[in-house]
Amino acid sequence: QALPPDFDSARSYSRRGRTTFERCGAELGKSYELRSASWPLVIDVSDVTAFAARRLPTTPDDFDKILEERDFTSGADKEEVKKLYRKMATGVLGSIKKLDYQGLPVEASDTPGQAFNEWDSPEKLAKALNLCQSLRVLNLRHCRLTDKGTADMAKALDADALPSLIEFNIRNRYGADGVRELCEAFGRGVGRNTVHLMIGDALGD
Repeated sequence: QALPPDFDSARSYSRRGRTTFERCGAELGKSYELRSASWPLVIDVSDVTAFAARRLPTTPDDFDKILEERDFTSGADKEEVKKLYRKMATGVLGSIKKLDYQGLPVEASDTPGQAFNEWDSPEKLAKALNLCQSLRVLNLRHCRLTDKGTADMAKALDADALPSLIEFNIRNRYGADGVRELCEAFGRGVGRNTVHLMIGDALGD
């Protein structure tokens, strides 16, 4: 079926404001994968592979910045979408009780000045966790967190982050430096009610 003559092929799914809102909204408060499922949890029909990886939640502040680079038919729509997303993201992240990101690559650049993945960086994870006031269980096992990635995440966590957290699994690829950064974060008051903490090097995983 032929596309209409006025179709703008440059305005792809990822470049449109409304579709950016739809995808970021769908990724709020979701686990990375279903252990028993044999299909991807996100399907991008505009991609030849039909697969788009699950990404970390986007905070309202980051969404506002992203939306400045997206296309809208009307400028008024952009501001309305920002307000709607802020209300939805604050509500979802503030009430979610369990997040399972086991296996999701959360990687930082080890080269100064080199850009990192804006959708799945350690800083992005921390900013989302800062809004998770009701979160009780967090699984970050096998997320490829190195010493630097763990440090970036720990330093970006607010001093009062994760006040309801009970169980935290963060076994990854970091070593003594990563453990030290996590301990300093907990010393600042992060996860002050945590009871079960699975921490340490998982290079063999």
